Amino acid sequence: MRCSLGVGTAIALLAAQIGAGPASAQAATEAPRFDKHGTNNAITDVPGILVGQVTRNDPPFLTGVTAVYAPDGAVGGAIVPGGWPGSINVEVLQPGKNDQESHVMFLTGGSYFGLGSFSGIMRWLEEHGVGMNVGTDPLHVDPLVSGAVVFDLLRGGDFKARPDADFGYQAMENAKSGPVEQGNVGAGTGTRSGGKSLPLKGGIGTASVELDNGIIVGAITAVNAVGTPVDFSDCSLRAVDLAIGDEFGAYKSPSREECDAALEKAKIDAETGKPHANTTIGVLATNAKLDKEQVKQLAEAVSRGHGRAIDPIHLISDGDSYFTLATGEVTADDAQIQQIYAAAENAFARAIVHATLKATSVGEFVSYCDTFPSACGAQ
Repeated sequence: MRCSLGVGTAIALLAAQIGAGPASAQAATEAPRFDKHGTNNAITDVPGILVGQVTRNDPPFLTGVTAVYAPDGAVGGAIVPGGWPGSINVEVLQPGKNDQESHVMFLTGGSYFGLGSFSGIMRWLEEHGVGMNVGTDPLHVDPLVSGAVVFDLLRGGDFKARPDADFGYQAMENAKSGPVEQGNVGAGTGTRSGGKSLPLKGGIGTASVELDNGIIVGAITAVNAVGTPVDFSDCSLRAVDLAIGDEFGAYKSPSREECDAALEKAKIDAETGKPHANTTIGVLATNAKLDKEQVKQLAEAVSRGHGRAIDPIHLISDGDSYFTLATGEVTADDAQIQQIYAAAENAFARAIVHATLKATSVGEFVSYCDTFPSACGAQ
């Protein structure tokens, strides 16, 4: 969740990335290609998945909450490969634990304080009778809600301007299907990427993959990484090559002049910049029928997608955490399950690209498109 790279480490990281070349910016093996995304190119393309977001960007706030809601319940999974996470109800999602269905997985700003939004989500679910019934009354429910945090404290001003229970409750009130707002919204409101080497505004991003067999895979992420989505060989975005159709609009690699200027500034930032607290968290959903071991493997695929789009990941001071949901609408055979894993990797990487392109500058946090205007057309 936090990171404080020393100056020497930051310079070495920057130099290694600049000298790596385009080949090392991609996975060693070529990822499968996909040619179709859902109607909204969002996690809500998965039937039965809703997203609710709360955004506070009025001073002194710059934070928010993003909730992914499965009203009919789903098999849930999670992995937490980052070394400094802030999360809740991860253990019960592991194979071998109770098979209670999940109803909400949330992403929140506010670091550990942001976990206060959990109680508001629980209150909303109780009021609506959603969850495992444990008594004689329909409202005697005990919902399973899991989530993780990003560190965005002090980015809006007041240290206490952070999500609480009311944020969580309002996120559930806002939950809906259809298009999902991206960029400086929800848990991505106060995020950034790049640490002290080429810092950029982060945000919320989402994407989906539609397979021929009727299975849909969708991802949503809050990007707040110490690593960078930028390939320092040419300042292009690392996972933009995974695009389905023209989803990234008129995007192209930035001019050499803009790239050189940004890299020169990045060297100065590595010497003088402030430490950057970081984490990339997200939720991946599918309408396939999967068991608890398989949804954990799905989260492992999300991790691979993260690595396609950002480098480095999973540092000891990262809080990288991923949650997965399988609604069980469509039965999948072994070959199809392998397709689902590949689609999860693809969707999560593309969601990171969308988060980066949709983000807009806020104060000292400059967006990718403002840093490299030649790269960005209509998004």
